Amino acid sequence: MLEFSPETFTELLHAIPEAIPYCEEPQHSEYLQKEVFDKLGKGETIDLTKLDLNAFDLCHTAMMWSGDHYRSMEQSWQKGFNKMLKLIQASAREKRAFF
Repeated sequence: MLEFSPETFTELLHAIPEAIPYCEEPQHSEYLQKEVFDKLGKGETIDLTKLDLNAFDLCHTAMMWSGDHYRSMEQSWQKGFNKMLKLIQASAREKRAFF
């Protein structure tokens, strides 16, 4: 039968890789500023078919609040998961099993 090893458990906890962010931090794009926003500010029309889609990335189109939105969503999921775990009954001690 397998036994719980606190040392192995601690080692595995320290070996967990860093979390991957859900989205990149928003960044400013000079290309979009010049080709889109400056023209819109002057009241000009923009032909979207002429935009060079390789000149900017998704992080250049993200809203400034999007990072905070995803962080708060992640925290909400964690709180919900913790609440769900609290409602699960504990396993019997006689089994002497970790999971």
